[in-house]
Amino acid sequence: MKKYLVFLLILSIFLSGCSGLNLSTRSNDRSNDGPLTGSPNGIKINFLEQPPKIISGNKLQIPIELVNNAACDAVGKLCVSDSAPDSVGGLSQPLCQDFTLDGAEKISGKQVIPKGKFYFETSPYNLENSNFKERDYTLFATVTYRCGVVAEPTFCVAAYSQGSSCKSSEVISGSNLGAAVAPITVTKVEKFTNSASGGATVLTTITLSKMSKGYIINELDATEQSNTIQGEPISIYVDIDGNPMECSGLDSSGKLYWKTDDQSKEINCKSTLNFADTLDAHLKIGIDFFYKTTESKAIKVTNPLI
Repeated sequence: MKKYLVFLLILSIFLSGCSGLNLSTRSNDRSNDGPLTGSPNGIKINFLEQPPKIISGNKLQIPIELVNNAACDAVGKLCVSDSAPDSVGGLSQPLCQDFTLDGAEKISGKQVIPKGKFYFETSPYNLENSNFKERDYTLFATVTYRCGVVAEPTFCVAAYSQGSSCKSSEVISGSNLGAAVAPITVTKVEKFTNSASGGATVLTTITLSKMSKGYIINELDATEQSNTIQGEPISIYVDIDGNPMECSGLDSSGKLYWKTDDQSKEINCKSTLNFADTLDAHLKIGIDFFYKTTESKAIKVTNPLI
């Protein structure tokens, strides 16, 4: 875990200089087995129990639970709004609260999934000036947050392929990736090595995948995607044994752009390593981005006087 924290700090400094983004890291006073690894996942929004109907003239209490399934320490904002017109009341403007949720992790081999509860109260809903006995509206809860995680696969590289047990090409996936869970995370690494005297050239194809719900945004306070042709930015840093890799598909500041319809993306990275015989190469892939998810719930306002 200490190696993970040190790398996050290095990555945070690198991203600050290149893109103005900083990773949120866990405090050092928490002893654990490491961040939760696995398939793409992020913050889940749960509306807690609410009355089936709101009587006209009454406010609505909105308790919400956030569940952070991602391994990143999520820093962001939770907002609630509704579809009721201003004439009816309710939420004429979104109500928002800032939040920080620790990342999901493993402690003594068990998954620990952080949760947080938040409470909102609307202005009264009022149908008394209308001719309706009841009206249906929709309540929305939206989270926008920053997430930064690391994948750390290890593979064997040989300076001379003949007689070596190292594979010149292999596909690394599943638990062997050491990929921390996040809304966007590393789901596969294809490695190819070209051995030579005194070292080898290492080529990697890195696959990133997105969770089904939500999408990337370009900044924390963005209300919607910017809908640019190139897509929304993810900052990426890749190194092998401390040597930065040269990656295609990224711009000069180390950003990958993700379009709305993209469920996965690939980048190709290359580096030459100098060593004598065989090497257990440690690949580190750090990603950092902003993400947005929305959940909705039907509500009903009723006027018993009609």
